Parts: sequence; C-alpha cells; structure tokens
Amino acid sequence: MQEDKNTAEVLNKINKLKSRIEELEKSESEYERVKESFKRLSYQNKLILESIGEGIYGVDLEGNVTFFNPSAENITGYTAEEIIGKYQHTILHHTKKEGSPYPAEECPVYTTLVDGVSRRISDEIFWRKDGTSFPVEYTSAPIKDRGNIVGAVVIFRDITDRKKAEKDVKDSETRYKSIFENTGTATVIVEEDATIFMVNEEFEKLSRYSKEELEGKKSWTEFVVEDDLDRLEEYHRLRRIDPESAPRNYEFGFIDKYGNVKDVFLTISMIPETKKSLGSLLDVTERKKMEKALRESEEKLRTVLESSPDAITVLDLEGKIMDCNQATVKLHEFSSKEELIGASVFELIAPGERQRAAEALKKSIEQGAMMNVEYMFFTKDGREFPAEASGSLISDETGKPTSLVAITRDITERKKAEQTLKESEERIRGIFESSPDSVQVTDLAGNLIECNNETLNLLGVSSKDEIIGKPVFEYIAPEHRQEVGQAMKMTIKKGLIKRFESVLIDKDGHKFPVEVSANVILDHSGKPTSFIATIKDITERKKAEEALKVSEEKYKGIVEKFLKVSNEIIIEISKK
Repeated sequence: MQEDKNTAEVLNKINKLKSRIEELEKSESEYERVKESFKRLSYQNKLILESIGEGIYGVDLEGNVTFFNPSAENITGYTAEEIIGKYQHTILHHTKKEGSPYPAEECPVYTTLVDGVSRRISDEIFWRKDGTSFPVEYTSAPIKDRGNIVGAVVIFRDITDRKKAEKDVKDSETRYKSIFENTGTATVIVEEDATIFMVNEEFEKLSRYSKEELEGKKSWTEFVVEDDLDRLEEYHRLRRIDPESAPRNYEFGFIDKYGNVKDVFLTISMIPETKKSLGSLLDVTERKKMEKALRESEEKLRTVLESSPDAITVLDLEGKIMDCNQATVKLHEFSSKEELIGASVFELIAPGERQRAAEALKKSIEQGAMMNVEYMFFTKDGREFPAEASGSLISDETGKPTSLVAITRDITERKKAEQTLKESEERIRGIFESSPDSVQVTDLAGNLIECNNETLNLLGVSSKDEIIGKPVFEYIAPEHRQEVGQAMKMTIKKGLIKRFESVLIDKDGHKFPVEVSANVILDHSGKPTSFIATIKDITERKKAEEALKVSEEKYKGIVEKFLKVSNEIIIEISKK
C-alpha cells in the first residue's frame, strides 16, 4: 500500500513536472511569437517612419535627438548619424524668422517636454544644414511611459510651396483688387437679385454714395432712370440665362444720390461660375456735350470756311483737290466746286513753280505743316497772280497722315504795297543819309540801333560797327547824362521833346556842344518802341554867339560912354 502511495506521488510529481515543462515550452513559444510580433511591428513602424512624407524626429527629456526619419534627412540635409544624440534646438530651431535668437525655453518642443501638452505651430522656420531656412508647420507631442513624460516626437513639413501658393493667391487677390479699385472707371459687382455686392472708389464718386451705403444695401435698379429701367432689367434677366443673349455695351441714364442724371456707357459681363455680373460704367455726359458741341462747331466751321475771304482747299497726299470753299472757286475764277474737286492743285500753279510746290508738299507731309510759301497761280482763263499758301496736315486717330488743308491768299495788292513801301523806304533812307545833321535811332534803354553817316563824322568813328548796339550815354559828357536821361523820359511821356542843348564826347575824348531834338517811334498799337533823335554840332554857332556877345559888350560900353558925354553936354547947354 505504502509503495503504491509512493508510486502515485511520484507519478503525480512527474505529471506536475511534465505540465510545468509544457507550460514553459508554451511560454517560450509565446515569447518567441511576441518577440516575432514585436520585431515585425518594429519593422513596420520603421517602414512607416521611412516612407512617410513628413519629417519626424524624437527627443529625450534633455532635448537630444533620439531618432530622425529619412524625410527629415531629405528636408534638413542632415543625416540621422549627424543629428542623433545632438541637442535639436541649437541645430534646427536656433533663430527666429525675423533673425533674432530663439531662446530654448521659448521653444514649443521644450515646453511640451515640461508640461506634456501637444502643440501645433505653423508660423516658424527650421534651419537646414547648408545654413538656409524654410517655413515649417510642425506638431510637438509628448512621449509617455506609464504616465511619465520620457520625451517628445516632432512631426514637421516644409511648407515653402504652400507659403508660396498662399502668397501667390494673396498677391493675385491684391492684384485683382488693385485692378478693381484702380480701373479708372466706376466698377460694380451685382448679385443675381440685383443687390450691389462690391463697388470701387470711382463708383462712389459717380453715385455720390459711400461703400457702406452701397454694398449689400442698394439695388442697381435704383440708379437707372425710369425710361431705361425695363430695358436694363430684361438684359439682367437674359444675361443669367445665356450671357450671349444680352448686349455687353450700352448707354443709359444714371441717377446719383442727389438726383443728378448722367449719361453712362456700361460694359458688363458675367463672372464665370457665378450668378454675379461685373459692370464698368463710364460717365459720358461730357462726351455727349462735346459731341453736340462738335456738331455745332462743325456747322460753325463750315460757315466760317464758306465765309472766309481766303481760299481753303483740302488736298490728298498726292495733291488732288478733295474739297474747297467758295473763295477757292472765286480765286481761280471757276464756276463751281465740281470743276476743281478731283483736279491736281499743281495744275493751278505756274509751270516754273510746280517742282518747288511738289517738294513743299512732300516736306509738309514729313513735318506736319507748311509755312507760308509764295507761288504764281493761274485762274481758269490763264491769268497769273501771286498768292501765299500755308497748310496743316490732317491725320487719322492712329496719327497716320490722310490729307492736307491749304490756305491760299491772293497777295497782288500786298506785293504792290510792298513795292511802294520799298520805294518809300529807299526815299527815306536817301533823306536819312543825306541829312547834314546826325540822325540816331535808339531803343528805349538808349542803345544805338541805327544811325546815318553824319553820326560817324560827328563822333569821329570810321564805321557803324563801332557804335551800333552801344549806349549813347558813352558819348555824352558825364555832367549831362542825367539831364539827357530825364529828357528821354519826358520824350516817352509827351511823344516828342523841344530842342535842348547838351555836350558830346567824340572818339578822341574832345567835348563839343550839340543841339538835340527827339521823337518817340510807336508801334501799330501806339506803344513806344524806340527814339529817333536829330543832333546838330553847334560848336561854330556857339563861337559866333560868344563873339557876338563880346561885340555887344564892347559896343554897349561905347554907347554908354557916348550917352554919358551927351548928357553932360546937354546939361552944360542948359545951364547957359
């Protein structure tokens, strides 16, 4: 019995041992399985870290890098070997984007290590190995073990492209807003229900309302005169059904805040993929007035042209007559315009002058105008007459010359007058030069403009070049210059001055007395322009006067002595 009991205990222990062995074998198998699972999970995590597009790195409680994924390497230029174990802040985060140092205690990664709070940052920069920076968006999250912070993980991405895209969008918005605000014309965006969505400053000026009064509050229909409203509302409706079914450009009466009606030219179209329309309004009130004034001006011009005493002819660039006034018909002694229109203007010019006229026309086209040129012209029956022609080029809106307007004036009478004047001037010049006295013409300041030959003799100079342009005061004795200046002022005031005496100095410095008379020369408006003075050398006359004075004094003494003796004789006789 005892043996059986011992055997049973042994068997029981063997079974327990066998069960323990089985448990150990099972535990070891589970361990291997867990180990394999952990290995597989680690490999998967490694693959994830290596394939993910964001940069990922971890730091321990001291801020030293514990891992650094391939994307982080690609973005920063650092390899994992170069950065693992290093203090991340001094490598990746040392300077702010404005250039100032970034204190470590302000770093969100450091703060996360302290308080365990995850943070998302999108307005900072990281630094690359090559010393350049890039805008970054990153998340800093704590790593915990059994509730304790043991480090942090940073997930970051280079947002250079996004920042550029945001800047491009912002620039585009700014650009389009700038264009909207600075188009130079009143611009408005309206909703489908006719509410004004947006206006620019020019629309404020046109409507006399502020943006605050307009945007989202006013309907465009409030600005249209009653006569045009139905038409514009129909355009508004059709445009939203089919943009091509309503005109893009038209005029209407626009009412501003104070009830003033203006003529407005509208250009309008739909904004793609919206029910909004964009309109540009140009105030053409002044243009309308100008067009009316232009029509009236053209009518007046036609009246003036037809009533002008001068011949006015419109020529093409080859010299053919396109139009003319009645004065042209009369000048050339034709019966009607029809006889002249289509003919060459050169046919009306004397043969010997035609080449010169053709060259003048060509030059006028090049220079844009023709100055006064004289030619011999023909009448219809062949009579020649002198005429003066001038012209201006007419160009189209592109500046291209299209025609020439020429003004021709018969100068037969002027030529006769010029000949008469020339003959008169020659006679006056003869009188001027043959005068026995010095004749001088000066400007109002006293500078010599012209003189006759006797002036040269008077002053002892050999040619006019020595004195023309010089002040006449240089030849007046210093003690008489003020007196002469006063005389000139008096001459301007009265137009002429009575003769007065003065003293001149010749080229050699000799003084001699003269007698001067002067007149003011006036222009056609009566304004003084110069002086003309006649100067006579009175040296001999002064000598004669002095001799006469001496003689008179001598004879006066004799007469007085004679009278005295006579009186004495008479007294003696009376006493007797």
